[in-house]
Amino acid sequence: MFNLTRLYGEKEDINKENVKEFFDKRADKEVESLMTITSFQDKENLDQRQIEESEILLENIDLTGKKIIEIGCGLGRWAEVFHDKCECYLGLDYAENLIKLANEYYNYENCEFQVMSALDVNTDKLLIQPPFDIIFIAGVLIYLNDEDILKMIKEINKIASKDKIIYIRETISVMDRRLTLKDFYSQDLDAEYNAIYRTKDELLEFFKGFEDITDIKSDKIHETLNKHDETGYRYFILK
Repeated sequence: MFNLTRLYGEKEDINKENVKEFFDKRADKEVESLMTITSFQDKENLDQRQIEESEILLENIDLTGKKIIEIGCGLGRWAEVFHDKCECYLGLDYAENLIKLANEYYNYENCEFQVMSALDVNTDKLLIQPPFDIIFIAGVLIYLNDEDILKMIKEINKIASKDKIIYIRETISVMDRRLTLKDFYSQDLDAEYNAIYRTKDELLEFFKGFEDITDIKSDKIHETLNKHDETGYRYFILK
């Protein structure tokens, strides 16, 4: 029987409220470690993935004296990497329960966490005022519909400096078409899961909406840790 919750190639929207409810519930869930609340796939390699990605990030981006904003910060775990290198860091997420945990576990003097949607960034209410030198987006785009990605990019253009650097890491489809999970029941998560895995070329087309970008570096990441045939991890550095 054809599985209507696993769609190949079709541009089907996912329900944003279902995504938000999923992560709010994850924040309240008893899990084996803090990081598995948001990084719930490949749980046994979370530390190795963090180390690998941190090395790539620090090799390619100088954080010294920079103002950093993370869109969709979740638990705010990247503040641990950034806080002793940057001028200041602001993590935004629309899941209030995740922001509560971020404030509890990553309470650094130059770091702030704030409940705010990437689609509705209120400049006047930001706890750290723009412009931001570095925009960090990790594992967020799969939870946004196409029109929402375009809206998020417009919001970022408003708060980013002209010489900004944008770092994006995403789970993508390694097929020639996107894969959408719509209210897909996961036995591992014991919940319905929604995500859109786009191709590399689809994402690059979206990135044309960022202003003043002249160079894009992109490569695969976590290849040895990936256990899925249809999806993989890739990072993008836009300057």
